[in-house]
Amino acid sequence: MENIKGLASWDVRLTGSPATFRLEGGGTVTQAAFQWPNWGERFENMELRWRAEGQSLVIEDAVFTLLGSRARAHGEIRLPHGRFDGYTVHVSGENVHFPEIFGIEGQGAARGTISQAGYAFAPDIVGEISLTKASINLGELEKDVARQIRVVEETGRGPVVLLGARPAHPKKLEGFQKVAMKLEIRLPSRGAWVRGYGLQAEVQGSTALHKTRGGPVQLLGTLSTDKGEYVFQGVRLKVVEGELTFRGHTPPDPFLSLTCRKDVRDVSVTASLSGQLSRPVLVFSSSPEMDQVDIVSVLLYGRPAKELSASQSRDLQDRGVQFVWAGTTPVVKSLLGKTPLSPDAVDIKGTEKGSVVEIGKYLTPDLYMTYQKGLEGDDKDELRAEYRVNRYLSVESQVGRDDRAGVDVFFRYDFGD
Repeated sequence: MENIKGLASWDVRLTGSPATFRLEGGGTVTQAAFQWPNWGERFENMELRWRAEGQSLVIEDAVFTLLGSRARAHGEIRLPHGRFDGYTVHVSGENVHFPEIFGIEGQGAARGTISQAGYAFAPDIVGEISLTKASINLGELEKDVARQIRVVEETGRGPVVLLGARPAHPKKLEGFQKVAMKLEIRLPSRGAWVRGYGLQAEVQGSTALHKTRGGPVQLLGTLSTDKGEYVFQGVRLKVVEGELTFRGHTPPDPFLSLTCRKDVRDVSVTASLSGQLSRPVLVFSSSPEMDQVDIVSVLLYGRPAKELSASQSRDLQDRGVQFVWAGTTPVVKSLLGKTPLSPDAVDIKGTEKGSVVEIGKYLTPDLYMTYQKGLEGDDKDELRAEYRVNRYLSVESQVGRDDRAGVDVFFRYDFGD
């Protein structure tokens, strides 16, 4: 413990030999405060009554302020042969305010047991928390997530879309590496929200926080929802029903099964999402039934493609290509596996001369090759090679059909350096 203060009084007697050491007596602690190492929350205004019993100190009753609430505790501190050998403390509190810890914040009742065997700091925490209001923030690192929309394939139910995110690095929690924990978290029937990765949903159910010693914090359990919204490409879809199942990913990345809907004029677009929240598969359908282009047009512009202006049609073509094909690299790489042929990038782009598919591969850390193939004819084939000499200078060479070739030298300088 650190920064200890308070008033203590006691009347203790030691009896027996060193081998049969015993404590008798008792005492009190008043106006006490202390802090566990590497933990920001202080125990304040503690009033404690204890007694000595054999080779233990029994905490008969302790009242203190923690996390903005008064709490109570009782338990035992083991002192065999006069040496500290661990403790078991039972704690309870009402209207406890939980700041954002492991992505969960809220207010409610808490009950649990904190125990430790031996001298070294390695506590076990077991208990339950019943929240009256709560928020689960999946996206503390959401600002670092670059989300994209990716159509993988056509199915009988409509276009399948994959929403991707580059991996977020979990925040390290200092001071908890030696802690083992099992906490059940019960959410209220209304007023608990999950936020992150474009999802904001009111949820019900219970989850559990598990942590092994030296391991990460894991969130487990299934939550149901019938209210909220899901946002992609600036389009807001209303959550109709669904479930989020936490499977212990770090950071939390639940498996979801959601049905979302957006009504635009006389068209109702339904999106069914499944898979991990960071990379779910999205299946579109509409009523009345429409093709893929019209569904995208309705979502992006509020009306079918045939009702768009000339500039909107051109924009739809560009955005539609990105919407349908951007970011297919993870799918292709997963099909090829980890082989020398696995590309580093696969994309379809809209250009002034039409759409092209582009496949890219790093042959060395400084040499990047791309091959472009036109989708509307055979005259757009092109092979490019870019060699980075240093961080400022690179050389690019292109070779295409009809003996088209060229070499460019690029100089880059970041004025922020």
